[in-house]
Amino acid sequence: MDQVYHIYQEMDRDGIISVYHGGFSQRVVDMLLKQAKHDMVKREVDRKILKKTYSILVECLENILKHTYIEGKENSEAEGIVILSANKKEGLDITVGNMVERTDQEYLRKKIDQVNGLDKDGLKDLHVNRLINGEISSKGGAGLGIIEIAMKSNNNIEYFFSESKNNLVFF
Repeated sequence: MDQVYHIYQEMDRDGIISVYHGGFSQRVVDMLLKQAKHDMVKREVDRKILKKTYSILVECLENILKHTYIEGKENSEAEGIVILSANKKEGLDITVGNMVERTDQEYLRKKIDQVNGLDKDGLKDLHVNRLINGEISSKGGAGLGIIEIAMKSNNNIEYFFSESKNNLVFF
């Protein structure tokens, strides 16, 4: 029992509002979004920040649902982690992670680095270009999610890859 209180204290000290680790299905995503909105309203987060954070969270959770590597795929859920926390600059941080195939690592790195290298106008141009010329991938995306996250957050996207097993990396 003491361990639970210790975890609670650490999370409170680190500004962690909520954490979820486990299987992701549409039902879980809906529950997480509802809980995050409730938590932000309860903490009296500025309405503009709440709307942007909620929108970014939707994109992040959809990315976990669509792009997580699932072994066996049949009747399996994507697994990952999502953390919503308050930062010292009066804003909120969203941290997500999931397993992806090692072959996707370079593509993701290039895509995020490209987005991180653009200013506000460059992001708008890339967004419009993808809307007009973007092809829908086999996973149902047109490559807009990362662009929209960068546009809404007004920040660079921080990321890392950690080696795992069986040609997988944790992203």
